[in-house]
Amino acid sequence: MSGVFLTGASGLVGGLLLRRLAKECPQRPVFALVHNRQAVSAHANVHLIPGDITETGLGMPAEVYRQLCRGIGTVVHCAASTRFALPLHESRRINVEGTANIMALARRAPHLRSFLHISSTFIAGRKRGELRETPLRESAGWFTSYEQSKFEAEQLILEQGSDLPWAIARLSTLVGHSQTGHIAQFNYFHQLLRLIPRNPFPVIPGTPGAPVDVVADDWVSESLLKIVQKPPAAGSVLHLCAGPAQSMPAHEVLELAFRLHRRDRPGSRATLPSFVSLSEFETFIADARTRGSEKLWRMAELLLLCLPHLEVHQNFLNTGTTALLAQSGITPVRTREFLPRVIASCWQA
Repeated sequence: MSGVFLTGASGLVGGLLLRRLAKECPQRPVFALVHNRQAVSAHANVHLIPGDITETGLGMPAEVYRQLCRGIGTVVHCAASTRFALPLHESRRINVEGTANIMALARRAPHLRSFLHISSTFIAGRKRGELRETPLRESAGWFTSYEQSKFEAEQLILEQGSDLPWAIARLSTLVGHSQTGHIAQFNYFHQLLRLIPRNPFPVIPGTPGAPVDVVADDWVSESLLKIVQKPPAAGSVLHLCAGPAQSMPAHEVLELAFRLHRRDRPGSRATLPSFVSLSEFETFIADARTRGSEKLWRMAELLLLCLPHLEVHQNFLNTGTTALLAQSGITPVRTREFLPRVIASCWQA
């Protein structure tokens, strides 16, 4: 049986998928590229290979590289830098050049059946309206280097991957386990929630009706497992996201978070902020900075990185992916049901 080559096994998405592959496909060898062996749990069918996606030949000995190519039939490229504030050249080195190096390995694999690239709905950047499950070739600009580099990684596949059986899976923000609320890895979404107990902002950027698209970790890992087991047609673009049916308006998410906070801490004085335009929020922060409020400015930087999308109103359509997953018995998870558990866990951590 041909093996699976997995990058990013020490990250959130790659780690979740690795555990599912180890548990449910014990006879299938998994070759996981890692920087640190100790950061990845040991499993009987998992072979840890030290390496680096930013290096030619992935930083491994030539013979190991050749043997790896001969032994794999599936490549799942999860490794990426998700830091929003990273300089663009650093984001490109990891997310674009790293993808090019994984594509080079895939071309050397004589038994390759599937090349799955894990992307992000954040590639939409400043694009307004609907993002369909199709290649996105034109941009409207970006808010962060992460968005731009992930968009460019997709362009690399579209322009230079015609000889590969590629599929792209765009993920929205993973926030926690749907049943327990457990947060495996904190991200910007959780950091924003943790500002609520000491919220100093009377206003935040965005519009009340902007859709907030978040997904559960366990649903994503189950979905990716099925996609690996039964690869979609070459050239497919899949949206593993809440989509219009399960996304929540920004004002509902904010009201829910404050309501849960007040329930747990009845004496809290945290006040629900109002939505304003991005330019109005920037003016508010500039005024605070002139008054010497360094703490407020540092907290505002987080909002300026994470919330601009709430002003551009993006909808990520996922009808094709929903239908595909339904064939394997996977149904959408209701955001309104699991998000309260995640929010509660956020403050307990």
